[in-house]
Amino acid sequence: MKHPVTGIPSDFSRYPAEQEKKALRWEANRLCVVLIVIQVLVMVLSLSSRLYLKELGLVGFPLDAFQGIPPILYFFSYSSVYLIGLTLPVFFYMGIRHISPSNALRFEPVQPLFALGIVVFGVGICTTANIPSSMLVSFFQSMGYSGKVPELPLNEDPLVQVLFFVTLALIPALTEELIFRGVILSGLRQFGDTIAIFSSAFLFALYHGNFAQMLFAFPCGLVLAFAVIKTGSLWVSILIHFINNGTSVLFQLSQFYTDQATANSAYVIYFFGSAIAGVVALVLLSRHNKNLFELNENNSLLSPSQKFITTLWNPASVALILISLSTAVYTLENF
Repeated sequence: MKHPVTGIPSDFSRYPAEQEKKALRWEANRLCVVLIVIQVLVMVLSLSSRLYLKELGLVGFPLDAFQGIPPILYFFSYSSVYLIGLTLPVFFYMGIRHISPSNALRFEPVQPLFALGIVVFGVGICTTANIPSSMLVSFFQSMGYSGKVPELPLNEDPLVQVLFFVTLALIPALTEELIFRGVILSGLRQFGDTIAIFSSAFLFALYHGNFAQMLFAFPCGLVLAFAVIKTGSLWVSILIHFINNGTSVLFQLSQFYTDQATANSAYVIYFFGSAIAGVVALVLLSRHNKNLFELNENNSLLSPSQKFITTLWNPASVALILISLSTAVYTLENF
């Protein structure tokens, strides 16, 4: 039996459940291998970049926050590693599996008002996802841990601040959507939209490698995947991702130009504003599209829980989970 490698769900109703389960397990295993390769490649590139800069005599400056590297060069190095490490394995994977980029990376035309509603709804979900994440951080702090998430250094140099914004807002929105709402989501959609949404969101959470961001990333991953499935366009999820990251970065930068109280007040206003706007957008979307939450389940012989367990129960998925949990525990104990 030959299964499509990506894109529109297939009809498995003519095949035994075990064949569908086997196909899903292999697809999930391959996708998790890509994520592990990405993590290893980023680590190797980061180390190689630092060693190369050291050979050039560009490490050793008295700037502890930037690891002894001139700030501008620090961000160029970091961004280059991130871009290469996240995109090269993805395009290599598509190449060896003969997956057409136009199938895996969908940019279909979408009605502007519908796209706007999905974006506002998505940003609202991503904003409110900070609540459980903040609660988890508070719990860790009550247990004696800092609960901090690793952050990039920052100073008052305008060029450094621009690079800080590009590195944290623009680049992740492009590269992470390419991976999770592009290759991974499309690869799993042949087994139904529900499993594609939940599994891609779960892998997105694992990818972040610390408990606070995992709890935040999972609901964000759900709404980003939902946005792509409903609009058929990665541009919509890229925009949601960019707005979410961008506003967070802007509030960090605002602390250089305003006092902490003013920055906090502005964030509270934004938080409630985006949450309310998200609810309004959801109501309007639901009224104009009665099938908004209807998903294609592909006449599958497996239940959603069977699919999710199958997705996780393969060698690469188990390895990815162990790596991510180990990284999260290390981060918790050392930051």
